[in-house]
Amino acid sequence: MVKREKVRIVETDLLEHPAFLAWRELQLGSAKPERIEIIKGKTPNQNHRLKRFVCRLVGVGTKGVSVIGKRCQRPKAEIENTIYEEILQNLSIPSLNYYGMVAEANGEFSWLFLEDAGDDTYSALLEEHRLLGAQWLALMHTSAPNIGQPAKLPDKGLKHYLKRLRKVRETLIHIIKRYMIQSDDLVHMEAIITKCDFLEAHWDKVEDLYQELPQTIVHGDFVSKNLRVHSNHDENTFLPFDWGEAGWGPPAIDIIHVEPFAYWSNVRGSWSWLSLQDILSSAEVGKIFRSIDAIYWELSGFGLTKEVLNNNLSNMRIYNSWLAMAIEVARLMD
Repeated sequence: MVKREKVRIVETDLLEHPAFLAWRELQLGSAKPERIEIIKGKTPNQNHRLKRFVCRLVGVGTKGVSVIGKRCQRPKAEIENTIYEEILQNLSIPSLNYYGMVAEANGEFSWLFLEDAGDDTYSALLEEHRLLGAQWLALMHTSAPNIGQPAKLPDKGLKHYLKRLRKVRETLIHIIKRYMIQSDDLVHMEAIITKCDFLEAHWDKVEDLYQELPQTIVHGDFVSKNLRVHSNHDENTFLPFDWGEAGWGPPAIDIIHVEPFAYWSNVRGSWSWLSLQDILSSAEVGKIFRSIDAIYWELSGFGLTKEVLNNNLSNMRIYNSWLAMAIEVARLMD
């Protein structure tokens, strides 16, 4: 078992806390929380300037269970709401109980409420977890097309990642020019720009590795921090959450951290034209996409102050290394 990350406890005004006020609007119970644990972010203020906040409302659910409250921008919330209400509830796969979405009055942010996923974090280092993840993911990927593409889900295909690739390069060039970056970080930023140029010039090769996979629901951030494995006697249940990056497209980015042979074994009954090599090649492309996403997310959090830049730029060395390894593994290097 993995220990819970350190949380902060709300000491006062539990009944007036924004998370509990939003929870009450669902009219699923009015019990006072035993406590509110802040998992991520700071309590939203009246200016609504904080984009993301996650907390645990202890004891407010049925039979005193804990409920997770998550505040995020409306577009992300609507994607997650679509996944929980229109997809997972209509598939025969294990999923967390979802209680609903509450929009704030200003319309910019919404609250999502769902079952507390617990402590048992997924580990890609454990074969049992990789097998469970492969089985769950294969079932979702092959079942979701039978429902059809929900209108609210964004495209997560090649065009999406090419657009993010170009945005990464554009943002890095802007930062270098505007802030006159002179540190060692500049070397890694310029190296990432060069790799972006290389990938775009060889995008046809990315397409060749990617083209066999069908279109389906993709999680988009299928990594350990968003996955749990519940143990109940001799049975383990796999439970993903945090669907803000979900969309519709070939599922290459989802299959990076699961057992590839197990995934192929579970999808080939529905996708008989796919070979194991197709799955392995798609996972290689998924690593490129994951690296692009990581850099894109990092850059999207940049502020306009030099201090913020200095803190964030330190990760460019890591992302440059990730992207280099992903390109090499995908055999795109000349």
